[in-house]
Formats: sequence, structure tokens, C-alpha cells
Amino acid sequence: MGFRKWTRVCIVMGAIFRHFMEIIKIVHIDENRERMTDPISPDTLLDRVGLRYVWRVLSSCKTCITVIPLVSIAVGIVASTQFLPLWEARVTIQIGQIGQPSMAGGHAEPTLIESAPQVLARIKDPGFQNIVLTDMAVPLDQENLEATIFRHSIRANLTAANSNFIEFRVRGRSREEANRFAEAVVKRLSNAHQQLAQSSIQRLSRQLESIRVHVADLSRAHKILVDILRRQDSNANPRPGLLETLFQTSIANGLDSNLRGWEELELAYEEQLSPMRTYPTTAFSSYINDKPVAPEKLTIVFMAGVIGLIVGIITAFLLKARTRVALNGK
Repeated sequence: MGFRKWTRVCIVMGAIFRHFMEIIKIVHIDENRERMTDPISPDTLLDRVGLRYVWRVLSSCKTCITVIPLVSIAVGIVASTQFLPLWEARVTIQIGQIGQPSMAGGHAEPTLIESAPQVLARIKDPGFQNIVLTDMAVPLDQENLEATIFRHSIRANLTAANSNFIEFRVRGRSREEANRFAEAVVKRLSNAHQQLAQSSIQRLSRQLESIRVHVADLSRAHKILVDILRRQDSNANPRPGLLETLFQTSIANGLDSNLRGWEELELAYEEQLSPMRTYPTTAFSSYINDKPVAPEKLTIVFMAGVIGLIVGIITAFLLKARTRVALNGK
């Protein structure tokens, strides 16, 4: 049992003990009110003899605080063997993303196909869970044990803030069943994200193809102009005038600069569409326990013992109050 569960158990036990002590204080003050010869506050009275009173009551009914907890522990041991053993699969999912090239020739930060909080909400959504069960050909009725275990055991949380990783857990009646549940969730989530990302990836691919066509046209034009200038330099005929030469050179330089800019943009798009920048949602890691994670037998036995002890103490004080009423009646 984790730290949080132990903390909750301690808080509950502390609250029960606090209310129980209030009851003891009321009973103890009522019993000693007639014997009080000097004015004294109830709190001071409890501080003086309260613990001795509790010990006297518990000592007078040792059977209650020994037999009842032992019987409760025995019942807890028997009950813990009757619960269905469950294995747990833990899967870390890397949310897919889409590269975002910038028109300046560089690249912007990639965009997640779906934000991590939205993925968590999707996994916890009953509609999504029903789709996963349908994919596995599991009946959706509430009486189906397999569907009930899946719905009640699936949990999802973020691995870190501002991260594209999430973790989910799901349980099954065997390691194979837990693994089948986990794989079905990952497959359905990946398919859903693929549909969401398809239009954006196709748009980027069309833009890249258009850029490639434009780069090819500019490259051909630049090559033709360079060939013209070279033929003019090697031609025996009189060379063109200075202004014409400057004009042609300026055009060639402009084409060259423009071509380099489009080539950089082409490289940026190719980089953003590469598997390093654009990738689908996949299972990053998975782990299935070798032994069942439930039922938590130690926790069940411990809680049974604590409950038995509380019941035994309450029973002891009830018997004390009954004895007192009987004596007063006589």
C-alpha cells in the first residue's frame, strides 16, 4: 500500500480515536460529577484521571480487546483469500507530435497531436473505454466481469508537468489479460491520434511538394542564365555592354539568393516531417507485475485488526455502561 493510502488510513483512525475520546470524556465526567468536591473544569478532570479510567475499563474487559481483534484478523485472513487476484499493466505513452516549419526557413516548436490533459480525459472517458472494449469484442453490459474490471481499474496520470508522456494502469485477471487491455488502449489511442494528425501531415506534405517544384523551376532558370553568361564570356563576338552585363549578373545573383532561401525552406519542411519531429502516438515502455497486485492481503488483515480493536474497545465501554446502569437500578 502506498504512502498516500497509509496517510488516509492514519487520518481516519485519528478521527475515530478523537471522537471516541470525546465519548469517553463525557461518560467519565458524568460518572465522577457527584464525587467532585471542588470546582474543576472537565478538561482538567480528564487530564488527571482520564487515562487511568480508560485503562481500568479496558483491564476489566480483557476478553473484548483480545478476542474480538483476533477474530477480526482471522476473518480478514479468510476474506483476503476469497478476492479475485489481479495483475496490473503499467504503460508509458509518448504522445505523437507534428513538426511546425517556419516561413523564415527554421522551425517552430512541434505541436502535440493532443495535449496531455486531453489525453488523460480521453482515457478516462466511458465512451472511449467502451470503444476499446468493443475493439476487443468484450460485451459492454454491466454484468460482464471482464468489462467491469477494465472500467474500474484503468487509471491515468501525467509523468511530469509540460511533458508529452503520460502513464496509465489497467488490471486483468491474468498477465495476458492485463497486457491485452493495455495494448488495446494504446492501439485505439494511436488510431484516434492518427486521424487527428492526418490532415495536418497531408497539408505539410503538399506544401513540401509545392516547394520542391518551385525549387526545381528556380534551379532550371538559374542554370539557364548561368549558361548564357558563360557562353557570352567564351564567345568570340563582341561582348554586350556594361549595363547589360550588370543587369544579367544582378538577375543571376537574385536567382541564386532566392534559390538558396527556397532550398533552406525545403530542408526545414523535410526536417519537420522526419521521424524526429513528426511521429505517431506509441507505447514508450510497459511493465506487468509478475505477481498479483490485488488483493492487498496485508492491508486487509491490518484493517481488520484495527477495526476489531476499535470494536473491542467500544464493546468494553458499552459493557461498563451497562454494568453501571444495572448497579444504579439495584
